Parts: sequence; structure tokens; C-alpha cells
Amino acid sequence: YDLIVIDAFSSDVIPSHLLTREAVAMYRTRLKPRGVITFHVSNRFFDLTPVLARVADDLGLVAYVRDDRDVPPERAAEAKRASTWVVLAGESADLGQLASAAPRWTRLASSIRERVWTDDYVNVLGALAD
Repeated sequence: YDLIVIDAFSSDVIPSHLLTREAVAMYRTRLKPRGVITFHVSNRFFDLTPVLARVADDLGLVAYVRDDRDVPPERAAEAKRASTWVVLAGESADLGQLASAAPRWTRLASSIRERVWTDDYVNVLGALAD
């Protein structure tokens, strides 16, 4: 595939198995060269962007985030809602113009102090939003 979209994180229950190093590595095996993995991580209670930044760093990928929190009233009337998206790719060039579309998309930096989520380790409490 050129693009894989993972959209499963807006409820109160986080399917953490979709965010692990092993899961992302498996998604990559299904991608064409220069393919992109996209995560819709909008959630009222959890901030999953640091989780994906850490997984991306561990796998040698680049990660970018777009946080559309401000929805003008006219767009809300059209059913647009606030959203947060994270994209992962092998390198920034794989993202084309998206990688240079600042401030809409910003590169995520990983905190190596955070332990990477794996099939054997997940810290859901650590992902609670401030």
C-alpha cells in the first residue's frame, strides 16, 4: 500500500496493541517503498503523540503531527471536529509537501526517557492528557 490509515483511538478505550513497535513494524511490511502510515489519534483523555514519536524513533522513522484544535463556527456547522493526526514515514521526503507545511504539520521529537510501547509493555496511564 502507499498509505495505511489507523483510526481507532477516539473512544474511552485505547486499543494499545495498534500502537506498539511490533504493530508499526508490521504495518511497514505492508507498505510500498516511500509509503506512509497515518494515525487519527484524537482523544479526550489520552495524548498518543508521544507514544508514536517514541515508536517512530525506535524504528528509525520520522513522525509529524497536525493538531487541528481550533474549528471555526462555520466549519463546526459543516460537522468538522477538532482532530489530531500523526504520520510516520521512512524519511521526510516520503511525505512530500506535508513535511514542509509548517505550522500545520510539525515534526515530533521523541523522548528517549519514555519507554517504547511493545507487545510486552504499554503504559496507558503515562499517556493520560494533561
